[in-house]
Amino acid sequence: MDRVNYSAEYGGELADHLPMARSALRRMGASAERIEDFTRTYVAEKQLRPLAAGDPELVAREAMVRRLAADGRGVVLREELRSLAGGIGAGAFHALIRVAYGLADGDDAEIAAGLVYWRHAWVDLGSAEHVEADAEPFDASAALLRAQSLLAGVPARIGRRGLIADRMAAIAAEPEFEPACGRPRFDADSVGRLAGVTARAFAATSDFTLLHAMTATHALRVVLPFADDADSLLQPLWRAYVAAYASAGTPAIPEDRTFAADVARVPAWPDVLAAAVASDDEHDVKAAFTAWSQDGVYDDPIYRVAAARYLRLL
Repeated sequence: MDRVNYSAEYGGELADHLPMARSALRRMGASAERIEDFTRTYVAEKQLRPLAAGDPELVAREAMVRRLAADGRGVVLREELRSLAGGIGAGAFHALIRVAYGLADGDDAEIAAGLVYWRHAWVDLGSAEHVEADAEPFDASAALLRAQSLLAGVPARIGRRGLIADRMAAIAAEPEFEPACGRPRFDADSVGRLAGVTARAFAATSDFTLLHAMTATHALRVVLPFADDADSLLQPLWRAYVAAYASAGTPAIPEDRTFAADVARVPAWPDVLAAAVASDDEHDVKAAFTAWSQDGVYDDPIYRVAAARYLRLL
């Protein structure tokens, strides 16, 4: 199928997953015929809106593509991240995710689409600039335990209805949010530690919001090298992450022993990926591809368990 430019949103501010799903299916070994079958089903089901010539969203994407071609991805991304980082939760992280997929595929049109969507879907969750740095180096489990304690009553007040990004913004407006976030002292291993904790929480719950958090940690790993410095992206990501974690009800982070039985019987990756490729659910595709990609970097069986549980293989 030739590239069709669809709007980044459909059905009332829901994020279009099609470009990412097609990329993930291809990299997980789906045939061209399977990818086109998925595409036809998805376009019809979501009633995606094609962008006609002159549509402001398409015009903005085309201008961004020209910038990327003229100045280079590294220059443009560093410039854009300076202004966009504070809204990294845009579209429940989908703008960040779309940029990351575009980077992984070397696709300027997708990078541009993600950056334009990021600006459009911006969500302001405040800044940590005025917050004193935490005394101890970042410990993802301890940080989430602190958030869990301080935000204990917030999820019930906010509720679970509505869009994830809207719930995140509502949580960020609560007085407990600032002390729950703090200002972590990140180091070179922080992204991997946060990714591992997220995978454990997702494996335990298969929670839809935590799926987005897991995908965000994957996307962060891809995009982070293009930031001026790690902290400029990690601080706002952490705030958005805490807001998403609270919107999921601040679930407990289980210990590794909780998954021992599943680790012993989890299907091999080829079987997990085959199940994802056969599914018409874009979130099945997202869960499997994200977990597989992260396992390739971090070599942790929890990712395969998380994907297999979400795909109902365990």
